[in-house]
Amino acid sequence: MTQERKTELAKQLVAIIFELTSAGEVPVDVMPEQQPKKPVEMLTLKESLDIIPGLSMHTLRQLVLQGKIKSVRCGAGVRGKILIAKNELLSYFES
Repeated sequence: MTQERKTELAKQLVAIIFELTSAGEVPVDVMPEQQPKKPVEMLTLKESLDIIPGLSMHTLRQLVLQGKIKSVRCGAGVRGKILIAKNELLSYFES
């Protein structure tokens, strides 16, 4: 379940509770504020190698192909550049 879905469900639950317990108006201070999303920093494979010492290009490509590290291919077909979210890369090697 995504964070957006959890937030939406929480809002619905708060609204239902206030409808049942009060006149039907939900106080503004109870509703969670939506925080702006931070842009995701994307790295090329070479940039990823600079962040993780000792990691080889072959190993990184295998992790991407196996789906262990999420990636996006930008460009046309199989020749497109592979981009990896920096937070995905770091979280994989932290665990």
